[in-house]
Amino acid sequence: MAVLLIPFLFVAFIVIIIALVRISFTRRADVWKHFASLHRLHYREATWTKPPAISGFFKSTVVTLTLIYRGSGNSRQTLTQATARFGVQLPQGMKLGKEGFGTSVAKFFGGQDIQLGLPELDDALRIEGQDPAGIAKLLQTGQVAQNVVNFTTGADEAVIAQQGASIVRSGHVSNAEQLLYLVERTNHAVRAIEYQLRWDPRRAGMHTPVPRRKAPWRRPVTPKAPEKQTAATGDAGAELSLADQLIAGLADDGVKESQGKFTLDRDVAREKMREFQLADPAAYVLELVQAAVAKGAEHLDFAIDSADMRLWFDGPVFTETDFDVLYSSLFTDQTDANTRARQRLAIGVNAALGVEPKYITVASRGSDQGVRLGLTPGAEDRIESVPPRELEFSPGTQIHVKSRLGQRLTDGNKKVREKLEISCRYADVPITLNGKRISGGVKLAHSFGVVPIGGHGLVGQCGFTNRLGDRTQVRLVTDGVWISSYELPNAIPGLLAVVESGRLQKDLSQSEIVQDDAWQDAMDAVYEAQGRALDTFASQLVQLLPRRDFPAPWALDLLRDQCRAFDSVEDFQTGGEAEGLALAPVWPTAAGTLLSLRGLLSLCTETGHVDHTDYEISALHLDVHRLAQAGFSGHKVLRIDWLTDPRDAAFLAHLFAGRLRSVNDRLLTYLG
Repeated sequence: MAVLLIPFLFVAFIVIIIALVRISFTRRADVWKHFASLHRLHYREATWTKPPAISGFFKSTVVTLTLIYRGSGNSRQTLTQATARFGVQLPQGMKLGKEGFGTSVAKFFGGQDIQLGLPELDDALRIEGQDPAGIAKLLQTGQVAQNVVNFTTGADEAVIAQQGASIVRSGHVSNAEQLLYLVERTNHAVRAIEYQLRWDPRRAGMHTPVPRRKAPWRRPVTPKAPEKQTAATGDAGAELSLADQLIAGLADDGVKESQGKFTLDRDVAREKMREFQLADPAAYVLELVQAAVAKGAEHLDFAIDSADMRLWFDGPVFTETDFDVLYSSLFTDQTDANTRARQRLAIGVNAALGVEPKYITVASRGSDQGVRLGLTPGAEDRIESVPPRELEFSPGTQIHVKSRLGQRLTDGNKKVREKLEISCRYADVPITLNGKRISGGVKLAHSFGVVPIGGHGLVGQCGFTNRLGDRTQVRLVTDGVWISSYELPNAIPGLLAVVESGRLQKDLSQSEIVQDDAWQDAMDAVYEAQGRALDTFASQLVQLLPRRDFPAPWALDLLRDQCRAFDSVEDFQTGGEAEGLALAPVWPTAAGTLLSLRGLLSLCTETGHVDHTDYEISALHLDVHRLAQAGFSGHKVLRIDWLTDPRDAAFLAHLFAGRLRSVNDRLLTYLG
């Protein structure tokens, strides 16, 4: 009989245990329900997949109470976690906790921890996050550091994180007083930190307008690449063109016939040219491009492999006379297109000889005659008339540079191809390399607010790009080839311009532009265009912001920075100097949208003030529709918080002096 009772007693024992557990859990649940009801919070029943939870607005803060579980099996633990959420932005991934023995040991063995260089904080806190600079700024603002230390050291598992303040207690806390303590403790921590971070226009720094972006007069630009050969200068310090420098050294070798024109024996000129070589011999191919463009070519076609470099171009052909005076054309300061073409061809074939090819031929085929120039290292040049039918290419000019065997094995023409692809990208004339077009005209890629540049024989474009950082760059192009780049002082950061002009002259190095009147005209044109580009960029911003590939943070910073160049409301009104900037939506609102200065000025005119807050509505988990019914529009409220650039905050405080009104407390009243 006793044996039969054992299974029954075991089942009864299990039932009793389950009943007691259920009664205990129900009592705890009742405590949580009553607590939630008492404080007008929401209670969520436990399910098989989710623990019970309490959430809602408590004293102007979003709070949560929930159970969390750690471990498994016999080591499974139940804990109660209370969290109060921040309504302001905090550094990405931030987590601040008490520095205990365990974390100290972990750090000793290489555990990840951010060191701020502040012993009182590094020793007291375990600091983690993806934005060390932001965390350092946070902890050095007001009494934030003291508030964090007080909270995290007051409990074993108290943490200040990006989203909020939290405390973890062992077990399923079912005492109403303890629940209230947890909620109030986390709430107080959030409120204390947010109070320290509140922005007050009365404490804003002095607004100092950034310098206006105006051109300093005469020669403000220096070459970007100092490693390149410096152009020679005359007695007065003015830079000289290649022709000027060669002529200056030939006074005893030729007879000056007239202004800018010398009579010089061809062989003497040829030998003088042999003394001159490009710093980069592969750049000879760029001289050939310039010769073709100056000659009037409408299409250039390159066929380049390891053995041969062939260039064909159409347009007016070279004559026997052109080849005969090829070298002596360098010793003149005449700048007509045909002279430039002969000069560029002379420099190109002379430089090509410097790479020691097997031979070079330059042949031109007209409708009724042909001519060929043959060049071989160490031998005399050969000029001969050729019947057009014997030239196996379409009417125009063909240049052939034949490589030696050793050059073929190492593909010495690889650098030539690279030079073409980089330096001919802005050529208006179609240029193809092995069947692929490599020229695209004077057009800016990956730039915004692009406007045309013209006047003084110039053509170009100007815009802004985030790829330059805080630098500026002007790329100068002549006869289809990008020659050099220059930095512009006092220009707007990120400004990029491409300018082409046949008036631009190269110096002796052939890698820099002579800084003469033509160069100055190009620089002045860019300075004039940057204002138009900025206004265009500002007007395009609304359409650009939704694009996924648009660098919005960079653009907003740039446009806000330019707004700070002005300090008067009149500057941003219709007809003001900054009228275009005033239309750009660059100022963040509590609703997470953007407002323009023109919009803010209109609000100020209508209401007599501009509302601002430290909070973002989405972070407070507020009901937008409820706010709208109460007459509160977050789209019309500036968000200025501790993360706002102090220069922007000072600018707004100056512009709307005495008319900025905080709505922090009003916004928090909608939290319950």
